Formats: sequence, C-alpha cells, structure tokens
Amino acid sequence: MNSLGLAIWLLCGSPATACSLDNHQESDRFQTATSLNNRGERLRRQGRYQEAAALLRKSLQEWEDLLGSAHANLAVPLNNLALVDLAQGRLASAEKRLRRALEIRRAALGEAHPLVSFTMRNLSALLAGAGRPTEAEKWSRLAALPSGEIASPR
Repeated sequence: MNSLGLAIWLLCGSPATACSLDNHQESDRFQTATSLNNRGERLRRQGRYQEAAALLRKSLQEWEDLLGSAHANLAVPLNNLALVDLAQGRLASAEKRLRRALEIRRAALGEAHPLVSFTMRNLSALLAGAGRPTEAEKWSRLAALPSGEIASPR
C-alpha cells in the first residue's frame, strides 16, 4: 500500500478501500481530486470564488466517479463549496451542501467521528448567521457531545 492508500485508510478507516485504490491504479485520480480541492480552497481563501467553485465542483465529481456518491471524501469539497456559497450570500445552497456533507459523514464515519462534529459546527454557524438561532443551538449542542454519545435531531 502506498502513502495515498495509507491516507485513505487513516481518513476513512477502511483498508479495503485503500487497497482497492492501489490495486486498480486509481491513486492518480485520488491525487487529482485532492489537488483540485486544495487548489479550490486556496482560491476561496483569496476571495476568488468563481474559480474556487469550478475547481471544487471538479473535485466533487472526481470523488463521486472514483468512490461513489456516499463516500466520506465527498464531504470535503461539499464543505468547501458551502463556504464559497456562504461568502457569496447563497445561504440556501450552502445549507444544502452542509446537510449533504453531514449526512454522508454520519453514514460513512458514524455519529461519534470528529469530522461529523466539525460539520455540525459549520452547519450551526451557518444557521446562526441566517437568523435561525434555535436550529443553530441544537446543532451546536450535538457537536459538543462527548465522543461516543449519540443523539440525532433528524
């Protein structure tokens, strides 16, 4: 298993997925998807939102083509696209992307995973900024639960 396979294993907790990528020579596509996301995120931080969104959408598509529509890696470009949407005042689109990222991470990683809490905190911040404090507080409380405690407002 190469270092990219190891990174997938550590991120997703699945040596089978990591080995599958190595065995099928798809680590280049993994690297491409990661690079597209990283470049998009850099552009977002520079305020170059249209360019960022284009790269992040390509990253998302690459992840979906590579790993399917429910894999935990899809949550990364979804989260970053939500940040682009938020910066441009598209709250409904940002919320939709964050909710999808949360749904994917919950299913793929489990309720107690730190990335699930991270996404809940992002959703809480978005809702608070959108003037929905009751919903924001609910997600904030869920994100703060000790690891292993599961509660779901679905």
